[in-house]
Amino acid sequence: MSDINAFDVLKRMCLDDERTFKMFPGDTNFIEARQGNEGWGKVVMAVDNGTLQELSFDDQTVCVLLFYNMDKYRETEQKILKETE
Repeated sequence: MSDINAFDVLKRMCLDDERTFKMFPGDTNFIEARQGNEGWGKVVMAVDNGTLQELSFDDQTVCVLLFYNMDKYRETEQKILKETE
């Protein structure tokens, strides 16, 4: 197993090509979110048709739903900005 952190790889992909990822914010794109049975729920989210076509026909396109704490994100962002001053 590799010692490389998956987020380090994602960061590098972003640095190499800022168009690597598409983002659909949950505050505007969630259509439905429901709690379910046995600890699993359901999320329905709007995305553009081009992305759906990529998911359907390009086996190299992967969809990942990522959740994070925005306050922690901003805090970390500020730490990085201070480190680079």
